[in-house]
Amino acid sequence: MTNKKSSIKNINFIMELSVILIIIMMIWLSFAWSKYNKTTLLTEIQISETKILDERSYIEFIEQIRNKNNSYFKSITNFIETHPYIKTARVSKHYPRTIKIEIIERKPIVFLKTEPLILLDKDGFVLPNKNNTNKFNLPVMTNINPNLKLYPYGKKVLSKKVKQCIAWLSLIQDDYIKLYNNISEIKITSTDEMEIILYDYPTNIYLGQKQFKSRIKNLIEFEKVLKPKKLSDFSYLDMRFKNQIIAKERRL
Repeated sequence: MTNKKSSIKNINFIMELSVILIIIMMIWLSFAWSKYNKTTLLTEIQISETKILDERSYIEFIEQIRNKNNSYFKSITNFIETHPYIKTARVSKHYPRTIKIEIIERKPIVFLKTEPLILLDKDGFVLPNKNNTNKFNLPVMTNINPNLKLYPYGKKVLSKKVKQCIAWLSLIQDDYIKLYNNISEIKITSTDEMEIILYDYPTNIYLGQKQFKSRIKNLIEFEKVLKPKKLSDFSYLDMRFKNQIIAKERRL
């Protein structure tokens, strides 16, 4: 009788132990599945339409952190905005395995005459040459400090002169797009005066170092009263004097 009771206790113990082991196994499997679902299943990346760089280049950039971090989805959100051409990004997860990323790109506004070639956006962020320069018809900024330490990729330019020049160029692009599209070169002279050179013929325009906004406005008004003549009918226009424009007509 005693042996029978002992046998029943052993069976009950084994059953209780089995139940506990099954519960532990289920908990372990649930954590394992959760980890698998967060990493392995997130295999498809979809990028919104891009214009500055090819979508594939952004996907390849994101792939750098795949399987390196258990919080893959969270890592993408922080990591993708470190790309120099990405201004902002919104990342969302879609069942069962897709990550969708909406990107707002930084748009180049000017080339810097450096080696290698560098681009800047209107906020002064430094954009590396990604073999995409043939896509843009941009002005070239010359007469700048060639020290590449002043132009860290993905960060704002450190040169004060270049910052100033970008601010002026951005103003022209925002308010006088026709003039911006006709600028071949922009530079700050050794005396910190700004000069722009038009594509047409070319024409040099001297803007000085003060009252830049009003001088650009005067230049646009001057162009209006010139019609049917154009700015390119002059070899240079000097805007540096108060209430007057000194112009030299081009000799044909």
